[in-house]
Amino acid sequence: MTTFALPARLHRSDISPLCREIGSGCGVVVVDVSAVTDPTVITIEALARLKLAARRHGRELRVRGARPRLTELASLLGLEGVLMER
Repeated sequence: MTTFALPARLHRSDISPLCREIGSGCGVVVVDVSAVTDPTVITIEALARLKLAARRHGRELRVRGARPRLTELASLLGLEGVLMER
């Protein structure tokens, strides 16, 4: 299992390096998003791209520590069921 934390504020340029980290291990990837207090569309984009990268490498991505604002934004964009654990 690989665990890493998303920073409170992400930029699009941060996403590709995060996706590369997923390819360097095996098993479940746990992404801790508890530091994300003011999520943006870029946060959701990062999680979606991480999910795709994990799938490409035969891994499972789990998002932990999501605050209500992040869950609400994912839901608004139609991705809550895809990105967040129920």
